[in-house]
Amino acid sequence: MGKSALLRQLALTLGAAFHRDGKALPICVSATASSASVMSRIEQALGSETLPRSHVEALLGGGDLILIADGITEGDLRPDQWADFVRSAEAAAMPIVVAGRPSRRYRRELFAATPSGVIVRPDAIVSDRDLLEFAKVASACAGACVPLAHGLGLDMRLVFPY
Repeated sequence: MGKSALLRQLALTLGAAFHRDGKALPICVSATASSASVMSRIEQALGSETLPRSHVEALLGGGDLILIADGITEGDLRPDQWADFVRSAEAAAMPIVVAGRPSRRYRRELFAATPSGVIVRPDAIVSDRDLLEFAKVASACAGACVPLAHGLGLDMRLVFPY
């Protein structure tokens, strides 16, 4: 399973858990959308034109959302902007799952924003049960950054704090 397919499947799995059990809602953000910050992309994804800023902040601060962004290395936000968001008060209660092409700069910035980590091989996620376990762990990583990267000829790596 590739990184984008894994993120789509993760979003579907977390969405089903939200509808079934009221768990945190996955919010998929376009990493290639044109906007000045990660926060503005979240507001766009939530339809902030209909939600007051205070409601958006309450959703983020309450741990009710899981941010999922694919293609962060292909967008116009710099790695330090992603890392700054990960460290921000808005992201403190929100699990964050991001994926991108191999980039030392993005990896360095995201690791600097993440105090500890575990490496998991997503190619080992071969069954629905594996995916459910992964979703459970990912949704428990509040305030954490989960970078995914796929190297040419290398195994894809998933890193998340424990």
